[in-house]
Amino acid sequence: MAYLPNESLLSNSDSNTIVLTTHRVRYQNSNSLKSIVLDEVSGTEVKYISQPVFLLLALIAGVGGFFLINETDGIYMISSFTIAIMFVLMYLASRKHVIIISSSGTKIIFHTHNMSKETVKNFVSQLEGQVIKLKKL
Repeated sequence: MAYLPNESLLSNSDSNTIVLTTHRVRYQNSNSLKSIVLDEVSGTEVKYISQPVFLLLALIAGVGGFFLINETDGIYMISSFTIAIMFVLMYLASRKHVIIISSSGTKIIFHTHNMSKETVKNFVSQLEGQVIKLKKL
């Protein structure tokens, strides 16, 4: 990454996927490159994202299993409960801890799976501090 005049590095991930400088935050992976100038940042979020549709499907399969208790030696019930458990596992596998950095034009969303809670807090604090500093100028 080439730096702008008077720009310096504040923080970056181990793989340089996310880079925070004194002027911008930049996300780059094999599919995309996104950059937001810090005075355009409108908010940050740290949260889990998931696919709750898997929980709904698990509920449907589980309730269906109760209605099939007396059918053909319970094989349909066991199958329904097995499918319900698979959907719950799929939901758990879909949960990802992310940081979302928003501006009026784009969002940077990146996974924090290799970052400790303290590292995440420090990154967000550095980002917010630099945004406030630039907006006061």
